[in-house]
Amino acid sequence: MCQEKLVQEAVDTLLDNGIRGQLMRDGRSVIVVGPSLSLHRCGLPREIAIELFQTFVIRGLIRQHLASNIGVAKSKIREKEPIVWEILQEVMQGHPVLLNRAPTLHRLGIQAFQPVLVEGRAICLHPLVCKGFNADFDGDQMAVHVPLSLEAQVEARLLMFSHMNLLSPAIGDPISVPTQDMLIGRYVLMSGNHRGSFTITDSNPLSNPTQQNMEVLMAERANLVFHNKAIDGTAMKRLISRLIEHFGMAYTSHILDQVKTLGFQQATATSISLGIDDLLTIPSKGWLVQDAEQQSLILKKHHHYGNVHAVHQLVGMRGLMSDPQGQMIDLPIQSNLREGLSLTEYIISCYGARKGVVDTAVRTSDAGYLTRRLVEVVQHIVVHRTDCGTARGISVSPRNGNEVIFYFG
Repeated sequence: MCQEKLVQEAVDTLLDNGIRGQLMRDGRSVIVVGPSLSLHRCGLPREIAIELFQTFVIRGLIRQHLASNIGVAKSKIREKEPIVWEILQEVMQGHPVLLNRAPTLHRLGIQAFQPVLVEGRAICLHPLVCKGFNADFDGDQMAVHVPLSLEAQVEARLLMFSHMNLLSPAIGDPISVPTQDMLIGRYVLMSGNHRGSFTITDSNPLSNPTQQNMEVLMAERANLVFHNKAIDGTAMKRLISRLIEHFGMAYTSHILDQVKTLGFQQATATSISLGIDDLLTIPSKGWLVQDAEQQSLILKKHHHYGNVHAVHQLVGMRGLMSDPQGQMIDLPIQSNLREGLSLTEYIISCYGARKGVVDTAVRTSDAGYLTRRLVEVVQHIVVHRTDCGTARGISVSPRNGNEVIFYFG
């Protein structure tokens, strides 16, 4: 018994002396938007960064003969001397970090970034990588990990960097697409009459292939379509896909950064705001609802979700709701959020809210378990070609009256 106690004390002593800290260096904090960041960068608070890279900073202080031993180096770090931040900046320039948001249901749930120091206590995240993490800036937390071995750092740089993961692993479409404020700024720039904003002095710009004509040459090479109007999200996805196909992900990430910056600048200059007084219901709504009461079946068939649907709920009518089993409730909500709901309409609308809370707790674990089972089944399969050439496949019939039939082969 005494020998077991001595061994346990020896193990505890080793762990207290720093062996435990070398297994994994990680931290956690709330995420906020970093509008000035590049796609491959993230902002780390000083308090988190100095803890994650403390051992590297200690080594730098001793190598530069600024500290005689580990104890002196730790005291300099506690006192937050200016030389500590300079060494920390040098260490972070050559060391990527991994950001992870739970639950990690697919490959883009954990990505690598080049860290930069920021003020405050929140992790700054590029707005275009939020969709891959399924994150938003309403209090979400993310964990940050430091890869220690050289092999882990190489894997993070070559495979996990955010600017190398612009496509969805599931369907192959671009997943880093400008939205929200960036979309508003882009719409303002590309809508309306802007004649006189720029002029072309050379009738044949390709005859003088200088640096100024690089945009024209790029468009010719990629066979891009010049859009003289505001483009929607679908056209933006096609444009990003064409850029990735012809120029690669690294170059496309620079273009996305420029689109992001331009969109934020124009959205800030436009200063668009929306309040409840701006939402006005149409006077003839009562007659429209009365005429459509006998056509609820048509509304049920054409029920869909989207940005226009949100406007309908604000100033039109909320429409048909779903019950906990996912079936449409026959009684539509005729009021809108601007007018307010009656007691019956409020109870009907609560079905979806309760179902969403339950799905958050139940379906997340189910999806994680399904992902693990799929990995165990197909982890021995290695795909070498894009198309296997087989004529065999599985056809999936339409669902809920849709006209599109998907083929898997």
